[in-house]
Amino acid sequence: MKQNIIFFGASSTIASELIKYYSDDKSNRIYAFSQTKLNYQGVHCYQIGYEKASLKKIKDLLKDIEINIVFLANGFLSNRFEDIDKSYEINTLIPIKLTKLILDLNPKKCKFVFFDSPSSIRGRKSTFLYGSSKASLKIFCEGLRHQYASTTPNIKFYNPIIHPTISNMTNHFQSKTRLSESGETAKLIVKFIGRNKFYGHLTLKWAFIMFIIRIIPNNIFNKINI
Repeated sequence: MKQNIIFFGASSTIASELIKYYSDDKSNRIYAFSQTKLNYQGVHCYQIGYEKASLKKIKDLLKDIEINIVFLANGFLSNRFEDIDKSYEINTLIPIKLTKLILDLNPKKCKFVFFDSPSSIRGRKSTFLYGSSKASLKIFCEGLRHQYASTTPNIKFYNPIIHPTISNMTNHFQSKTRLSESGETAKLIVKFIGRNKFYGHLTLKWAFIMFIIRIIPNNIFNKINI
């Protein structure tokens, strides 16, 4: 089935894998937006910022397109106080502004996919600033699900949790982990959306790990170097 699929933050690793997955079906039309230069074969690529003038340009580009799926993969991982403005701008404010932009276009039937992180589940000394910005986006997504639960058009909001051993959410953060070349993460995300499971872990293994992390008593958790 032909779909018009939008990617914001299209240079991120997770977006790259999903673009490759969806572009295998030549009937799909993919529009990829990023602040860095893109080079995806057969994809409508746009190097563009997210300031006010650029948002208007994005809106003009998409105004006559019947949008089926929007992926918001903008991400920046830092735990330095000096980066707090940048972290909230990229991880929280830009996805919110882009969501409003799409909703203003009055899509008839559309799925929005955000990406959460284990960092938002429990504050850790290594990622508490990043986690707080992702937690803000999670609350925004939950609120939209509530607002649109009983309305038409049929708009849905998904927020799967992407784990560090599954993917490297952002190119700004160096990690030993890389996405699989076979596109397994993309397949898990597409399967997750197909089940209409709006929030949760992609694998049972990580659901169990994060459950354990949530219930560790503070006096023990504070001594763990994570």
